[in-house]
Amino acid sequence: MTSTALKIVALIAMTIDHIGVHLITSPQVYLIFRIIGRLAMPLFCFLIAEGYRHTSNRRRYFFRLFGFATFLEACFALLYLLTGENYLFRINIFLTLSAGLACLILVKSKRKPLIALGFLLAVLVLFLDIDYGIYAVLLILLFGLTEDCLLYAIGLFALNLVFLVALPLLHWQPISFHQMQWFSMAALIPIFFYNKLPGKGNKTFFYLYYPLHLLIILGIKELLLRL
Repeated sequence: MTSTALKIVALIAMTIDHIGVHLITSPQVYLIFRIIGRLAMPLFCFLIAEGYRHTSNRRRYFFRLFGFATFLEACFALLYLLTGENYLFRINIFLTLSAGLACLILVKSKRKPLIALGFLLAVLVLFLDIDYGIYAVLLILLFGLTEDCLLYAIGLFALNLVFLVALPLLHWQPISFHQMQWFSMAALIPIFFYNKLPGKGNKTFFYLYYPLHLLIILGIKELLLRL
């Protein structure tokens, strides 16, 4: 599978997940949609790590992601003013991916102060209420620091074990996860078949799809609430 194919799989899984969250009322269908959606975040994190490896300008790559995240927050602020629905900092995947990419860039640098800053930023994310938070940042670091599929599997399993079992037993949940998050392990299947080729695809489309699909789903939600 090319990186374009992985992006398409991730976008489809994400769209199904968001439809489940905002539009589905049947508990059974909701559960199915959310389980399918568990594939999205690991794939996005993997693609960020691959983008880091192959981009010609990592700084520009980061500022492109962060700039788009800022634009989305402005849109959510406008939506809040118009409808009263508060999505600020909560569903902006670009904020999380930007933080993860920043950590990866810093940790992969060869300067000790920057490496320390990268880990400090990861700790800071632990206390920020952003989509997937530290879980996604650690996934990006996992995918960015190795290219071994076995280590991917071990790392993702370990992360799920920590966030779904260990931390709840300690009565501390920095991120509220349902046990369905175990299905995120299925994202390793398309990653295993990744052929390291870029594939054909319009980069702008993948950036614009996120806000557009959310706008449509949230718009339908608002219409249904007003009926």
